[in-house]
Amino acid sequence: GIKNIYIYFDLVRLFANHYTYTSDASHLGVPIILDFDYTIEPTRNTVAEVYDQIISDMTTALTLIGDTSRSGDSSTLSAIAVKALLARVYLYMEDWENAEAMATEVIETGGFSLIENADYLTLWSQDNTSESIFEISQTESDNQGGNNLGAMYVVDGYGDYLPSNDVISLYDPNDARLQVFIEDELLAGDYAPYRMNKYPDVLGYDNIKVMRLAEIYLIRAEARAQIGTNITGAQEDLNKVRQRALPSAPDVTATGEALIEEILLERRLELCFEGQRLWDLMRYKKDIVRNQCTASICYIPYGDDTNILPIP
Repeated sequence: GIKNIYIYFDLVRLFANHYTYTSDASHLGVPIILDFDYTIEPTRNTVAEVYDQIISDMTTALTLIGDTSRSGDSSTLSAIAVKALLARVYLYMEDWENAEAMATEVIETGGFSLIENADYLTLWSQDNTSESIFEISQTESDNQGGNNLGAMYVVDGYGDYLPSNDVISLYDPNDARLQVFIEDELLAGDYAPYRMNKYPDVLGYDNIKVMRLAEIYLIRAEARAQIGTNITGAQEDLNKVRQRALPSAPDVTATGEALIEEILLERRLELCFEGQRLWDLMRYKKDIVRNQCTASICYIPYGDDTNILPIP
């Protein structure tokens, strides 16, 4: 199914360097296995071949799903959700034209809308909001127990992953997104006092947001900024996300590289703890620099093998 194909996108992100690591994506990706055969000893396909397979299967899925209207249940994969996922895939390929086109189709035909500033927290406390394009259903019958994503963040779970004050400091004090960071009076040390609260239900009943409209606006903004022929459109898309979170924010005026840097910053602010930042750094060939670092490795140069997982 299409969900399995999207897992291939996650696999190639995790186990291989990003698409433009080589000029033709000829570096090694993951094996493409289309038929079950327990005797097979597969070899790795190139990253280009894996992406070609992903796009081919997603495109085929669009013809099979048919309807492009919004589904009331975002955990049911609709054609418009496939287009949203394709927009992300094209963005990672730096296929800016197709990324812009797919994002535009989602925005213009999907029937989605950003949650209002005053109701921002409902984006995380409710399932299937007007902003959510695709999410993974988490219910009591899913029996996630304590090993759900939220449990990795919240104080009542494992609470292993903490936001640094370094990232907290990037937000304007009036930014609505600061509400997803909650203070823990019992937390001590370099990362006190904040915890991430995008998935507050320790039992794991919060649906996992895979794709939402705010990201689609940021994808289109980045694609438009890179193409360079509709800078006003890129600025307007960035405004939508930034001013939803902070209505007092001035209109974006940056162009060129400064505009791209502002978009990457907004991605960091909007999509934090949603599994995007590492690949944004890789896509732009940036080193990983950890401020307020408590690990043994606080600097990882671009292209280092430790940026990707070893294939077991």
